[in-house]
Amino acid sequence: MIRRPPRSTLSSSSAASDVYKRQEYTVALLVNGEQVNSTALVVGPGASSQVEISWTPAEPGNYELRVEVRQDGTLAKVQTYLVEVVAPPKPDLSVLNLTVYGVPEPGGSIEVAVTVVNIGDAESPPTEIVVTEFPTGRVVYFGEIGPIPPGGEQVLSFDYTVPEEAGNYTLVVDLDPNNEVCLLYTS
Repeated sequence: MIRRPPRSTLSSSSAASDVYKRQEYTVALLVNGEQVNSTALVVGPGASSQVEISWTPAEPGNYELRVEVRQDGTLAKVQTYLVEVVAPPKPDLSVLNLTVYGVPEPGGSIEVAVTVVNIGDAESPPTEIVVTEFPTGRVVYFGEIGPIPPGGEQVLSFDYTVPEEAGNYTLVVDLDPNNEVCLLYTS
């Protein structure tokens, strides 16, 4: 806050009015020594003024914010703040296990259960899940799970039709295949 003295005690001479005319200031915001924003400020005689100046950090971390007020290029006031910017909480979904119920026989159907756990520190929104059969690439399940609270889990069950041809098949679970949900890690 910058305050100018009132004009009431001075004579109306031109010299006195020059002293108490409106004053112009430049307010600059520096982050870790680099100027990131500035604005002009005009303060009338006997008045005070507030200015809002902002900066949006690109990533979490510790920052030194310095506000410099200059009048005619001369530093009039400085304030320094140490600020810690923390990342917002995020969900972190992971496949805990995949369980097959029954004996897989060519052409037969068995039940598959996928357990997804949220080990993050925020609730996950509804999230797309795709289960693909390898090596064929056939999508055997497509759907959605969630929301899942932090520390919670959800079990998704579906019927899987085993291929007619005997062989080794692997089911691959893909959480959030289009990266539409901000997750720390998916598997």
